[in-house]
Amino acid sequence: MPSTIPNANRRVSGGVSGKLWFCDTQQIHEVPNTLSAQTTPYKQFSVFFGGGYGFWVLRGDATNPPDDEDWFPLRFDHSDQDFSSYLTNAGQNPTLCVQRHDQVWPKMLLPDIYHAQSPPIAQTSGYGGLTGELPIFLALLAISMPREYLPSVLPTLFTGGAWTTHPYQYPRKLPMHSVFG
Repeated sequence: MPSTIPNANRRVSGGVSGKLWFCDTQQIHEVPNTLSAQTTPYKQFSVFFGGGYGFWVLRGDATNPPDDEDWFPLRFDHSDQDFSSYLTNAGQNPTLCVQRHDQVWPKMLLPDIYHAQSPPIAQTSGYGGLTGELPIFLALLAISMPREYLPSVLPTLFTGGAWTTHPYQYPRKLPMHSVFG
């Protein structure tokens, strides 16, 4: 399990993005790393992927961890209405609720250990979406592509208030990828 001891975590030069991002409900913008005094972050999570262990999530900045927070494995809560999966660090379920045949995003964002246990359902059902914590979702997007692509690709993935997928398959083969901040 990752450590939450102060100074036990550090930012690796560049990290996955090393940048702050802003979503204005219509698109994503990169913002300066130094925010003005009038600006406060919406939420902050630190995420890392450890080969064989999946994603681990900490509410807050792992380089200065909150005293009352711990690392938790990535989890999901499931909706009984549309069978969507809510992305969180403290959910009840280790996998997506359902997946449709026509959905590309589960393979883009998540290793197989997070995929729904039942076979994918027909594409006409309308079930099987993803909701949840935006900072965790953005971290999964960041980790899903080569780091050098992130500044140009991330802003194209949310336009006109709708999410799209990217074509850059990035195998998670390294022992650890991280997104702090």
